[in-house]
Amino acid sequence: TDTRHGLDQGIHEGRLRRGCASPDFLPIFATDRRASGPGRFMLTDPFVSRRSIRMTSVQIRKDLMRESLSGGWFVVDDRYGAWITLRILGPFLASFALAPLLLAESPWFATLLYLLIGVYGYKISFILHDCSHGTLFTSKALNIWLGRFCGWLVGVNYDVFAATHILHHRYNGTTLDPQHGEVDGLENASRGRLLNHLLTPLLGLRTKDILFGYQGGYLKNAREEELAVAARSFAVGRETKWLWLSGTLAAQIALALLVTGFAEIPWAALIYPLAATTLSLFLARLRTVAEHVREDASEGWEFSRTHLPNFLDSLILYDAHFNYHFEHHLFPHMPSSRLGSLFETFGCDYHSERTLGCSMLGTLAGRVRRAPT
Repeated sequence: TDTRHGLDQGIHEGRLRRGCASPDFLPIFATDRRASGPGRFMLTDPFVSRRSIRMTSVQIRKDLMRESLSGGWFVVDDRYGAWITLRILGPFLASFALAPLLLAESPWFATLLYLLIGVYGYKISFILHDCSHGTLFTSKALNIWLGRFCGWLVGVNYDVFAATHILHHRYNGTTLDPQHGEVDGLENASRGRLLNHLLTPLLGLRTKDILFGYQGGYLKNAREEELAVAARSFAVGRETKWLWLSGTLAAQIALALLVTGFAEIPWAALIYPLAATTLSLFLARLRTVAEHVREDASEGWEFSRTHLPNFLDSLILYDAHFNYHFEHHLFPHMPSSRLGSLFETFGCDYHSERTLGCSMLGTLAGRVRRAPT
């Protein structure tokens, strides 16, 4: 049909991903002009970059969709894994190594270091994530030990992270989801409550929950019927506690020596703990809310949202194609390198206006703006 032709053309020409500019410089979705009604893509609010997508409601069951995917979609690319690892760990470790030189020039460089270490320390979570799915490298051992090493750098028990992340996919949106508290009830939250929820990590108030959770303490208040599910994370936390503690201690001492120039600038040792417990956790909350907050309760409990590639988002909120979050939840074991192609090929079949946003920051700004006062 003309409508479907417009959708297909918009996707395969990359227009759905990139958009174009109107004469008055407002980005819009451009599709075939023959497509009207549900085939039209438009930007409804340029100030918050929120694209509204009106498309034919086509429900494709995941098992039927899988039949269209060859084994190549699930092939892990070691070169991609190496590039993602270098792209994230490189700037993170370089910030520590260069800190003594920068701080010797001016203490004001501490602000720049705070931002760099906070952002790239947060982005290490994407390495942890792909390793936990076994999709960053073909070697299972490399995924595990790289994940553990990165966990030591940020104080996270990787083995518990991997175990609890499975629960996130299996129980997304329920009380068994380790991220349930991050979005629970926000669809009806007032503007004040929503802003309080988004901004409190900047005060370091998430630190205890994160550290406790990734030692095996997730679901510590689980109801009786949930204890069997929670038991696995507790067990993994106990089994790997000493490996995690010793690795974390060694890694943190090494980072402290680097950032202080082997104790020449001792106060610089405070930069990383401050960045990790404020900025990094703040960015993690922003992304989680953008990906999983529902517009209203009618969305159903298992809700995820994809965001179109956005330069500003990619600088501070995602890496490793994590913006394609709906696609990731459809196929958790598909390498992240393939998610963009999955979206380009099949996105028009399963996305609605509520599961696809222009940008994470736009989604958050729009949600705050629409929240009742």
